[in-house]
Parts: sequence; structure tokens; C-alpha cells
Amino acid sequence: MLSRVFSEHVREQVEHFRFHPSQPPLLASFHDVVVICVVYFLSVRALKFFMRSRKPFDLRYVVAFHSGLLTVASFVLFASFMMILFEKFQSFSPWETICSSDFHHDGNLQFLYYINYLVKWYELLDTVILVLRKKEVIFLHEYHHAATLFLCWIQLDQHSTVQWVPITINLLVHVFMYYYYTLAALKIPVWWKIYLTQLQIVQFVIDIAACKHLRMILLCSRPRPMCNGTLKGALVGVGVIFSYLVLFVIFYLQTVSIYAGWVERERERERGGGGMGGGGGG
Repeated sequence: MLSRVFSEHVREQVEHFRFHPSQPPLLASFHDVVVICVVYFLSVRALKFFMRSRKPFDLRYVVAFHSGLLTVASFVLFASFMMILFEKFQSFSPWETICSSDFHHDGNLQFLYYINYLVKWYELLDTVILVLRKKEVIFLHEYHHAATLFLCWIQLDQHSTVQWVPITINLLVHVFMYYYYTLAALKIPVWWKIYLTQLQIVQFVIDIAACKHLRMILLCSRPRPMCNGTLKGALVGVGVIFSYLVLFVIFYLQTVSIYAGWVERERERERGGGGMGGGGGG
């Protein structure tokens, strides 16, 4: 009886959940986001300095647990979004799914947005683990983690109806990405590693298309339609995701170039070894 009352209370709280900047829930104010981003960048540099003359920590099983946890969390969130969205798609038109305030003001949906935002805080540990293992932390990694945290917050704050598009795609990508990290930590070979970056690039193209469509509605329609969200939210969304696209394309091209160079060197080595073997035999 008590558990039923408690579960009904929780369900009611979730159904009536609303993200409001003047009365934010845990870790959800602009001040919180700015502080954590500054602390994040400073902490990474302090940790790098600390590890400069030290041996890397063996965190293989920590990485496996951390990545496995994020794999499960991403999958559960993605599945939860799909169940809610599938039901809502029966009642809303395609235009309403990215613009309607009725579509957006759903406590279950907003609660999932907020949980996804909190997961982005936890994902900052990715960088801490890399530094403690003395792995290279490239600019793309740091920028992407901090910018995604800010992006999730501003879409919550500006109540962008379209935010379910980049969030659900990102969660699906993260299922595969963190599953790969889990397998890699356990030294299990993964043949599809190179396709992860391609998947991320496709993700950003779809995200930009959805956000730019909303931006055009907000900017160009006369009379301006009742579209939930703000121009600021749309512009920041397009700007951040476009920067991701550029950086990931550059990273992908560099990765392909490095891989092609490695393959060519291996072929040269094999040809050289074959020639020496033939000469010795003669």
C-alpha cells in the first residue's frame, strides 16, 4: 500500500514536472552551468599538471564500469523517449512536433530532458579518466563535453520543442559509442570503430536540418506562427551543432589520413620483407 502511494506520488510529480529558470531544480541555473564549465576546464589543466611526472593509473575496469553505466543509461533514456514520442506522434502533426507548446509542455518529456542534462554532468568524468590514464585529450573532446552541457541547459531554459530531435539521436549514438568504450576497455576487438565518427557526423547534419527549419519558421513566417521556443535557443542550437559538424569532419579526415598512412607503411614493410626474403633464398 505504501509503495503504491509512493509510486503514484512520484508519477504525479513527473507528470507535472516543469523546468523554470526562476525556480530551477538541482544543478539547473545558468550560474551552475558557467561554474561547472570553468571548473571543468581548470580541473583538466590541473590534473594534467599533476600527472605530468607520474605514471598513468590502470583504470581499465573503471573505464569498463563507467562506459557500461553510460551505455545502459543512454539506452534506457532513448527507449523512454521513444515510448513517449511514439504515443505523442499519434496526436500531433509533424509541424507540431517541433513547434507546438502543447507537445513540449509534457511533464514526462521535460523530466527526461532534465535527466539527460544531468547525465551530461556525469559525462565530464570521461575527461578526468583520460587524464588520469595519461591519454591525449584533444580540443574536440573538451569542447564537445562542455558545449553539450551548455546546449542541453539552454534548450531546457528556452523551452525549445525541437530539442527531442538532437537529444534522441545523440542518445542512440551514445549507446554505440559507450558500448565501444566498454569493449575496448576489456580489450575486446571492435571492427566498427571508424563508423562511429561517421555516425556522429550524420547525427549533426540531421540536428542542423531540424534546428534550421525551426529557425526559418521563427525568422521568416509572416504572421509569425505560435512556435514554442525562442530565436536565441534556435540560433545557439544551430551554432553549437554546426561547430560540432566542422570539428568532427576535420577529426574524421585526420583519422582516415592517419589510418591510410599506417596501411601504406604496413604494405611497404611487407613488400620490403618479401624482397629480403627472396634475396636470402637465392
